[in-house]
Amino acid sequence: MIAALVDWGQSIEVVILGASPPPVLAPFGAVGAADMEMFWKVNVLGNQQLVAGVVKKILRKQKKGQILGILSEAMGVNDPEGAASNFGAYTISKYGLLGVLKQAKGDYPWLDVKTVSPAFIQTPMLDVFDDRYLELVREAGPIASAKEVSDVIFATLGLKDV
Repeated sequence: MIAALVDWGQSIEVVILGASPPPVLAPFGAVGAADMEMFWKVNVLGNQQLVAGVVKKILRKQKKGQILGILSEAMGVNDPEGAASNFGAYTISKYGLLGVLKQAKGDYPWLDVKTVSPAFIQTPMLDVFDDRYLELVREAGPIASAKEVSDVIFATLGLKDV
């Protein structure tokens, strides 16, 4: 992937880390090793390798660039009760992604590292949830559209919507 980006020959200034499998719903004690491994590979290892490669081969030459990690409100960062119940491997791996971002910023102070932490987004990722659960979510507030979240991402990066 990194070689293809270098060969592409276009300027790259922003990397958005947004890929994640949908949550596997299970309480903390029932999170299996296979699920942890899958989420770790996608949300932590894959993103670390991508950021490291892009920084080394592209952004370091420019001494500028932005990395934005899409975390999750389910992490419970500002919630004294903790992370959302039953999101196990998903939220644990999102904390791993936060560690990747913090380390990248520590090693490359010129790198502009940002995050957004959306709640539920109207995407196929919601298919893992029971309709009754989603109804409770909707009663608590609207589920954001992908466009609304992309607007937040663009605003966070200081970019105009395309």
